[in-house]
Amino acid sequence: MRRRTKLSIVASGLLAAFFLSGCVTTWTYPSGPVVAGNKAYSISFPAGWTYMPLPGGDTLMATYDGPNLQVIRVICYDLREEMPYSKNKLASDLSSEDLADAIFQEIFKEPGVNGPVLEMAGPGSLDGVGGAQVVYSYTNDEGLRYRGNAIAAIYSKHLYVVLFAAPVRHYYELYDDVIDRSVESFRFTKK
Repeated sequence: MRRRTKLSIVASGLLAAFFLSGCVTTWTYPSGPVVAGNKAYSISFPAGWTYMPLPGGDTLMATYDGPNLQVIRVICYDLREEMPYSKNKLASDLSSEDLADAIFQEIFKEPGVNGPVLEMAGPGSLDGVGGAQVVYSYTNDEGLRYRGNAIAAIYSKHLYVVLFAAPVRHYYELYDDVIDRSVESFRFTKK
């Protein structure tokens, strides 16, 4: 009995230290534009949406009903490093066609993305910086069909991607304008 109590106290202490050290990230309701942990950009999410910074501090994820129903991800890739899934290393002077291809290749290699189909690729921009836009669809591991829209630009030795994805049936059409509003609010903060 005494050993079990001591073990419970130690476990509780470790759990409290874990929470207090900031190792746990929670969903937050923004009260204005959200500035990324690396301070390189800011973005506004629609009212009622929550967001969470992902490990590393330069990627944000936002949702209204949960990331399986609709999600906005803002991803920052360092051009000096390989992209995590496709292992592509990008140059800072890519054409919009090559940038769109690189974005689609990265999405194609992400875990849980099955049978991706490129629906549209063309020019796009973030905060006035020219880049690319990719609209695509895929099936997740549970067989649910998703559609995504990614807008990207290269700025200051980084590739920034604002990506929206939701199930094709009901949710994508319901929240389709969200990506436009979020992209319009996107600002590079390191000029």
